[in-house]
Amino acid sequence: EYGTMPTHEDASKANTAEYTYTFAGWTPGIGIVTGNAEYTATFTQTKNSYLITFQNEDGTVLSSDTYEYGTMPTIPTAPTKPADGANTYTFAGWDKEIAPVTEGTTYTATYNATKNTYTITWLNEDGSALGQTIVAYGETPVYTGEMPSRPNTAQYTYTFAGWSPEVETVTADATYTATFDSIVNSYTITWKNEDGTQIDQTTAEYGTMPVAPSAPTKQSTAEYTYTFSGWTPTITEVTGDATYTATFTATKNMYLVTFKDEDGTTLKSEELEYGVTPVAPEDPTKGNTAEYSYTFSGWDKEVVSVTEAAIYTATYAATKNSYTITWKNEDGSVIASETLEYGATPAHADIYKENTAEYTYTFAGWTPTIAEVTGDATYTATFTSTKNTYTVTWKNEDGSVIESEALEYGATPTHVDITKESSAEYTYTFAGWTPQVETVTGDAEYKATFTATKNTYTITWLNEDGSQISQIVTNYGEMPTAPADPTKAATAEYTYTFTGWTPAVATVTGDATYTATFTATERVENKTFTITFYYEDGVTVLDQVTVKYGETPSTSLIPSKYSEEHYYYSFAGWSPEIVPATGDASYTATYRAIPQQYTVTFKNYNGRILLTTNAPYGEIPVYAGETPAKPKDKQYTYTFSGWSPELTEVTGPATYTAVFEGTLNQYTVLFLDEDGTELDRQAVDYGAMPVYAGETPQKEEDEQYRYTFKDWSPKLTKVTKDATYRATYTRRSKTEGLGDVQRDDVRCTKVLIDGQIYILRGDKTYTIQGMEVR
Repeated sequence: EYGTMPTHEDASKANTAEYTYTFAGWTPGIGIVTGNAEYTATFTQTKNSYLITFQNEDGTVLSSDTYEYGTMPTIPTAPTKPADGANTYTFAGWDKEIAPVTEGTTYTATYNATKNTYTITWLNEDGSALGQTIVAYGETPVYTGEMPSRPNTAQYTYTFAGWSPEVETVTADATYTATFDSIVNSYTITWKNEDGTQIDQTTAEYGTMPVAPSAPTKQSTAEYTYTFSGWTPTITEVTGDATYTATFTATKNMYLVTFKDEDGTTLKSEELEYGVTPVAPEDPTKGNTAEYSYTFSGWDKEVVSVTEAAIYTATYAATKNSYTITWKNEDGSVIASETLEYGATPAHADIYKENTAEYTYTFAGWTPTIAEVTGDATYTATFTSTKNTYTVTWKNEDGSVIESEALEYGATPTHVDITKESSAEYTYTFAGWTPQVETVTGDAEYKATFTATKNTYTITWLNEDGSQISQIVTNYGEMPTAPADPTKAATAEYTYTFTGWTPAVATVTGDATYTATFTATERVENKTFTITFYYEDGVTVLDQVTVKYGETPSTSLIPSKYSEEHYYYSFAGWSPEIVPATGDASYTATYRAIPQQYTVTFKNYNGRILLTTNAPYGEIPVYAGETPAKPKDKQYTYTFSGWSPELTEVTGPATYTAVFEGTLNQYTVLFLDEDGTELDRQAVDYGAMPVYAGETPQKEEDEQYRYTFKDWSPKLTKVTKDATYRATYTRRSKTEGLGDVQRDDVRCTKVLIDGQIYILRGDKTYTIQGMEVR
């Protein structure tokens, strides 16, 4: 109104990359209203400044300062990167070109790498120097000097076997020491008889126990029989050439005493000196027959002291046997058990069997047929069966009985379909019997069931003037679906709006008719309306305009919203969407939240930066570089498995480090025969102990020796690299002695000669496993 002072909230102006704008007032200055007036917002501008950061390759900040838009940042002194095991580093410049400031920027130092070299020292097994080699990082050193050697000893002859530790690619100065395989030396062993004559001469490895030849013999006299008793001196491990002489013991003559069973089977046989009384074996036994059991009753003659070879024979007494007769029910349960003598005839009374739903049972006898006793026997009861009958009752849905009938167990009952009278809501159709009809297993009762089909009715829709709009058919109990709202033509004075149906639409219970009703509204084409534009809070008024009916309201105002910690905002439009005016209306400003950007750094396991990127607040950062890698070592091969910590939504600057899973390396293990023939090849995990999986190695005998597998050379050790093992063998002369044996004071010598076993004891003959040998 005239004489009032107009007011308005401060206006805003969108900032640019170069400037920030601040509201400075209205021009001209606001005064009391004396007529129409126009005021224009004015602003002051402040040039923006941005943070420029220079960092080293590892993310360490070298310098950080703010600079005005368009100025050139100050470059710090060239940084350095410390050398590591593999390389020495030289500064190579920044990751992007230095340019005038237009936004916050980070520049990262880059470097050129020069590979390092290291000294490799080669030592003999005694620690003496063999030479040195200069090798670049990552290369494998090779020894080029004179082959290492080691002096032989009385026990071993040595051959060069390789280096310890195993030669690997260079990562630092290293020392390798020569290792050697040892071959055991062999010596001459001489064997002599008691009279000084030579029996045999063999060779044996240092540290092994020499194997004596077949035991020598000495001629018996009338009084004594001589038995080989060993060698002098005592046989010891080989340390050089050696000679051993045979010695003998004398044994008094003895006689063979034998105890036999009634059937001639030998129970005990032993040699005893003259005058010794033999000890009979424990009471022998005689196998029982079906009819009799036997008990030992003594020997056929008195046992006396030895004066000559003797044979004693066992005698027995007989007792008639008894047996168990078991009576069982048809299901296998025991009814009774009794003991009867061989030849008796068993008997038992008839038994009863419980009837079932299907059958009634009658006792029919025993199986098998009862017979005289000749051993343990079992008799099982048998029965005849008669099938049972049951009553089946048919009922209506209300429980009234329709029919009853008697049927045999297992028969399938049947009945004709029945009917049910329809209602206003439903028409009924016979659906079957409940429970479901099944074969007869007892008295049963079945009740009729029905399916209900809902009835339908005609619904008619009329206009206000009585004309028909539509007609539909709808199920009983459902709400009928009205047609699209009808219309009524406007007049010069009024427009008409559909207000519903009369009577009120209700669920269907029969045929029905509904008529449309309308309300009249005065025309508003010449009216004007107030349109208000609000800030986001719905309270603060930003602008207010007046428009005619049907006009689309508008405002030249572009509202702004201050930035927050993690977001800044841009105007997104009005809510609801602006439409032509049909009455007073209000619209509220809406804004689009744009997340702030933060620096995210991805590093490898060793701290080397793989990627630096910017990611918006609230989003999960995405790594777009090459897949991180970690070089394998002797034990493991590494596979990239993710990041530590786990990737999560951005809330500020973040650093992630690659993590890896290690898979055990496998190495090839070869098992070779003595002649180099491959016996087995395996892929074995690092740190595991190799196990030979083939058949035991064998070496064919020659004219002088037989061979037995001894062990692998070198000894099996846990796998740390590819390895090869060779079979080694022990040898034995074909004429070697197998050692003395002793039983019941009878001494003899067992000898192996050309594949035959000989038992030596003077001029006597013995039975060994059924074959006579001398």
